[in-house]
Amino acid sequence: MSTLGARVAGDLVAIPGIVTVEQTMGRAESGEDTWEPNRSEFHIELKHMSGRAEGAIQAAIRAALQHYPSLRTEVLTFLGTV
Repeated sequence: MSTLGARVAGDLVAIPGIVTVEQTMGRAESGEDTWEPNRSEFHIELKHMSGRAEGAIQAAIRAALQHYPSLRTEVLTFLGTV
């Protein structure tokens, strides 16, 4: 998952408007999220932008993830404050 994750992260960070991409793999035995060890999650930080621009970046993320058909993916947003 580490090798594949590095490829995915490289594709994502190349999208204009994305500042950083961080990957969490596996699980912490006593953690809040108890996932199977082969699961991975990416946290993506975007530049400050309008809602319309954010929607375009989400579409670009989905398009990039389609290059990995063996992965089950989902793009979610979280509310943030400035």
